[in-house]
Amino acid sequence: MRASRVAVSGPLTIIGEPALTARYLHALGHYGEQARCLDGDACVLAGLRAALEETPGP
Repeated sequence: MRASRVAVSGPLTIIGEPALTARYLHALGHYGEQARCLDGDACVLAGLRAALEETPGP
């Protein structure tokens, strides 16, 4: 199987469960790509908090 290349400017952001995102980070390193990993649960909670702050009160 041959991987196709996609033009990317800057590091990728991988969001998900830490053990899985670490595997993606490792694999991307083999292609010379840089990435940062964010915890999926933390991202969901941050998004829900932001949505709650934007919701008009009673």
